[in-house]
Parts: sequence; structure tokens; C-alpha cells
Amino acid sequence: MNVLTLLWQMFNVVLVIGSIVLIICLAIRKKRSGEGLTAKGKTVLSSCILIICAVLICASISVVRPFGSFANKADRIEIRNGNTGQLYVLENEKARALADELKDTDTKVSGLLLSMGYSYTIDFIKGSRSKTIVVKSANIMTKGIVKYQTDTDMVELILTMINE
Repeated sequence: MNVLTLLWQMFNVVLVIGSIVLIICLAIRKKRSGEGLTAKGKTVLSSCILIICAVLICASISVVRPFGSFANKADRIEIRNGNTGQLYVLENEKARALADELKDTDTKVSGLLLSMGYSYTIDFIKGSRSKTIVVKSANIMTKGIVKYQTDTDMVELILTMINE
């Protein structure tokens, strides 16, 4: 686990604990003012804590695993060359083969996106939904604003898949 992943997880823990403390402090303040917490207030308090925890856990998982399970479920994969704009469409066995290769790729969070331009975009399409991964260079890719470093030469992998 690299430093940025560890910092992200620590940030999430601090955010959850801070939110819980804030909600408890508000409840104590309300109780001291003589109103006390009603059953409805306790339910709302518990619900807020659970929602905050669930959102942060989901955010942590999606940041650590950029491909997730969506790549394996894609009906087709569209790859666009960032230099020429040429579009390559992979379907059936080719799409599954690329998804399997990407699933085996080790990724680490390496920062936030600070530059423009790209080598390739990979769009995983399932019905009307799609997820996009942007390949910046051989071992750098992004999903959203998060930048990842990979152990695989992504450009070479893409070229291999589209030239088969």
C-alpha cells in the first residue's frame, strides 16, 4: 500500500469519527437545553451516522480499485487513440480478454490529475451506462480526478489488444 492510499484511508477514518463526534455533540447540546432526544431524533442520528459511514466506505473502495467489477460486466469496450482520434471497438471474447488483463493489473493511487492530454481512453459500456479510464502514458492512468500508477505497460496492452 503506498502513502497516498494510506493517507486517503486515514482521511476517511478522521472524517467518519469527526462526523460522529459532531452529531453526538449536537445531540448532547440539545439534551442540555432540556429538550432531550426523542425516538425520532435518535433514529435520525443513527441514520446519519450509517449513511456517512456507507458513503465513505464506498468511496474508499472505488478509489483503491479503479476497474472494479464493471470492466468484467461490460458488453463492449471502446478505445480511442488520443493522438489520432481513431476509435477501436472490442466485443465478446476480445472485450473479456482485455477486462481479464486489466483485472490482473496492480494499481496504486499516485495523486490527483494535474495535466491534460492522454494516450488512450478506455470506455467500458454496459447497456446505456459507461465508465471511462484515461491512459496518460505507459504506466499512468486516471479515473475521474484520481491518478493511478500501474505495474503493466497500459499502452502496450492496448496496442496488443487492438492489433489482434
